[in-house]
Amino acid sequence: MKMFLLAAVPVIGAVSVLLAWHSAARRRRSDCREAITVWESAAASGRADALEPLRAADRPSAAAWYLTGVSWLREGRIRQAARCFGIAHHLEERIETAALLTFSCLKAREGSDSDLVEQIFKTWDEMKRPDLLRFDEDRLLIDSVCRTAPPAPPLSAVGRLAWGVVPSHLHSRVEPLLGSVRAKAEGPASAPRGAEDMSLIES
Repeated sequence: MKMFLLAAVPVIGAVSVLLAWHSAARRRRSDCREAITVWESAAASGRADALEPLRAADRPSAAAWYLTGVSWLREGRIRQAARCFGIAHHLEERIETAALLTFSCLKAREGSDSDLVEQIFKTWDEMKRPDLLRFDEDRLLIDSVCRTAPPAPPLSAVGRLAWGVVPSHLHSRVEPLLGSVRAKAEGPASAPRGAEDMSLIES
């Protein structure tokens, strides 16, 4: 009996860890969906205010901070947006696009001639082109910001991210940059490896 109990301890421990992992994953998705519901239900001008209770909660919502950053970004308030994205990534490191957007905002110019779109693509490239759809949180957030933006043409994941978060007057810069991304990925001889790289980011 003693040997049985000793053998069962590692199994019980592993099951407990697995259950805790699944519980945490469900909670993260639930928190993300809650913030998205608030974001999509509010008028565009009031979204940051509507998300404030979720940002100020005892357990602050990373998704609420992220979407607040998108609100500021669409208004051209790039430095304020950078802070929000930084907090979002600190609260939930699985939201990888928050890190990408933090660095992009810190490097971008503010104003009507902002190079924000270019910085998003450049930063994604510098980060070795991560799969932006790897985690549920990023997929849910990208889908939401695109639903609340003007209709987009067919775009890759990084293109959809840029389209969803930048002010509408910068949308015309998104598609031309996708062409340069493909050319760089494929190389001068259109090597097969480039096609594989692009398959990771197509939505």
